[in-house]
Amino acid sequence: MAKRKKYDRETWDLMESVTMMIRPGKDDNGNYRLKKGFKKKDVKRIRRQCPHWVLDKKGRPVTAVKLLRDRNGNPTGEVQCRVCLAIFPLIPSSDPDEYVEAVEKTEELVNQIEYWDVYAGGSKENMKMFLALRQYLPRFVKVAGRVAKAYKNKDKMSATTEAAKHGAGFGFHTNQWIDT
Repeated sequence: MAKRKKYDRETWDLMESVTMMIRPGKDDNGNYRLKKGFKKKDVKRIRRQCPHWVLDKKGRPVTAVKLLRDRNGNPTGEVQCRVCLAIFPLIPSSDPDEYVEAVEKTEELVNQIEYWDVYAGGSKENMKMFLALRQYLPRFVKVAGRVAKAYKNKDKMSATTEAAKHGAGFGFHTNQWIDT
């Protein structure tokens, strides 16, 4: 039997809360339907914090993304989360400069808005948020690089029969979707 992954408690709780908010079955487009009776505020919070994974009936994490296809049925290289409806590329970029440029641009915007927030008499909560953003943005580059490297290793591993059988740990076979 395969070794079960250990998840951070916060990540697990987030997957559980998202799973509790969706109804069984899917709508006409294949997206999960949210249960009725939740406040708009709660729905927005869940969509904003969506981990793109849900728990199945047995409590195992399964991917909540679907492959987007063009009119001819060919894969576009992007996936869409069935819960929050976010669209993002299937394969992480292997170019670290792409992440560095994005972080630098974001840091410029954070510095600009922080300046104008102080000028306008901003609150203590805003300042804490700006400081946390500037602290975590450089870490994002390192984490993104590690994830891209792990993806490359899993993609190599998917050539083996055991990994291909289980989707190389991603919950789906990336090689059958996109020719790389």
